[in-house]
Amino acid sequence: MLKAEDIERERQVVLEEISRKEDTPESLIRDLCTESVWEGNPAGYPVLGTKETVSQLSKDEIEEYFRRHYTPRRIVVAAAGAVNHDDFVGTLERYMTEKREGVPPSRLAPAYRRSVRFFERDTSQVQICIVSEGSAYGDRSRRALTLLSSHLGRGSSSRLFQEVREKKGLVYSIYTHTLSLKDCGLFGVFAGTSRSKVEEVLDITLRELENIRTGGLEPEDLEKVKHKTVGELTLNMESSTARMRLLGVSALRLGRVQTIDEIIGDLEAVTLDEIEALAERIFNRRRVSVIALGLPEDTAAKIEKFV
Repeated sequence: MLKAEDIERERQVVLEEISRKEDTPESLIRDLCTESVWEGNPAGYPVLGTKETVSQLSKDEIEEYFRRHYTPRRIVVAAAGAVNHDDFVGTLERYMTEKREGVPPSRLAPAYRRSVRFFERDTSQVQICIVSEGSAYGDRSRRALTLLSSHLGRGSSSRLFQEVREKKGLVYSIYTHTLSLKDCGLFGVFAGTSRSKVEEVLDITLRELENIRTGGLEPEDLEKVKHKTVGELTLNMESSTARMRLLGVSALRLGRVQTIDEIIGDLEAVTLDEIEALAERIFNRRRVSVIALGLPEDTAAKIEKFV
């Protein structure tokens, strides 16, 4: 099925990609975050694998994995743009005729565990990730999380950007990110700063999360972030690539296709009470994790007491 020389060539490509990620702290910190809070669960493993696992994979193992999992019944094909639905489906039906059922992968939903971990590395900046449990893809709270994330860390008008960068000048970049899988999710704040400023960045960021947890959002702030998020979504969906991705991801994670109007309706329906309930759950200091890359050991001990 696969040529040995092709596998070896691609193996070297992937090993180089792993090396590039290891040399890019802004990317590596994301892997360290999921690995830390979902420790021991495959959902926390790096998508690329490790140099050790990639080096050890054999041709037989790759082909067996392909036979077990890559079957027509387990593949979602999505298309958007200048395509005729009936013609497209007809073409797929001609080529995807194999009847193998395949083997459903065993999946254990990862359990979030609070983690405070520091990784020493010789870098000019410390990369910080403040992460908490988020929302699964199908959870109603995911729309509230989208709005909360946008309010806190999406764009130059966001709360953390204003407080940490514009008012204090402590970072060049600070932003939030959400990850929603079929049965679990994470919310994270990411920032890079000098070693001497780590404590202050953590202090301000954790304080802002606590302020949201105890005080919620003002009604006008919720309306602003709804308008902003719906506008960004509408603009993004002018791209056929974005529409294709929405079709595929929602089919995989929900078992059905979501429409843009449905998503907009869900966003506009989010209430202040939902925001407050979500913030109470995910911003509880005893549940918030802190992961940092680039802290020397002596500084790490000091920061660990702080968080």
